[in-house]
Amino acid sequence: MQLLRPLMFPVTVLLMLYASGVLAQDGKCVLSGGSLAFGPYNPGFTNHLDATGTVTLQCSGTVRGQLGMSVGNGAGASYASGRVMTGGTSGSLRYNLFVDAARTQVLGDGTGGSTHMNLTIRGTLTQAFWGRIPAGQSTVATGFYSDTLIATISY
Repeated sequence: MQLLRPLMFPVTVLLMLYASGVLAQDGKCVLSGGSLAFGPYNPGFTNHLDATGTVTLQCSGTVRGQLGMSVGNGAGASYASGRVMTGGTSGSLRYNLFVDAARTQVLGDGTGGSTHMNLTIRGTLTQAFWGRIPAGQSTVATGFYSDTLIATISY
């Protein structure tokens, strides 16, 4: 009898961070520290693989702004059908990011069914966001998968 072991591989989402704003408000912001690591994904999982990431926003004064995320670099990525990590042996892995821990509102740029996070920042704020790789992606090859997104704070 041959025992089959499921293949597991690490997946990571890397963020490039940008701040944009109008100095008519009472502050200026800087984004830093954005990343999310899902850890090993098993194509045989029957449950979704969830993870939590954070970005740190540092503002002088009080700033009311919106945190948004781009759709990423993966071919065929969309907010509605999911972002796409690439890697492995030229493979892809669908995932998405969310505004809420229940993973019901897609974190994006406000288009394609996505939404921004509305924030009030006083000094330094470490803001969580939530990620999910849906179960059932059984054709995914072993390897390291990643995507690069752009996070923006508009105020």
